Amino acid sequence: GGPGRLAGRYGPELESLSGLTHPTHLKTQPFALLARRQKYLVRMSTVGFELLNGFLSTAGLLLALQTLNARLRVKVEDRPPLQTPQVAFLGALQDSPGEMATPGVEHLSNQKLEWGVLPSFSIQSDQDKEHQ
Repeated sequence: GGPGRLAGRYGPELESLSGLTHPTHLKTQPFALLARRQKYLVRMSTVGFELLNGFLSTAGLLLALQTLNARLRVKVEDRPPLQTPQVAFLGALQDSPGEMATPGVEHLSNQKLEWGVLPSFSIQSDQDKEHQ
């Protein structure tokens, strides 16, 4: 399956995205509002999680780490890395039926902006958050 398979399966979402032609649409179009409010569930193997976290930390990409923590729900799975990438769409935002990710964009945009040296960050998995 290529792009045609995606267009058939996700036609309404792709059509909604094609209608986003002006910045004001991000605040008025239902699909854009959904995309901005949801955290995206990302399932990663332990090895993949550690590689990504290590790379972003050692490369000094602290803002990227903060953005990932704000926009993603990382679920670390005890399994070998997948051989092919997996693609998720907005319809896959639920971890299980009836469970939606926590909205975050409005909360983040209302936070106070602070200037200076950033503190140390790392991506937090669901398991890490449970142990805190």
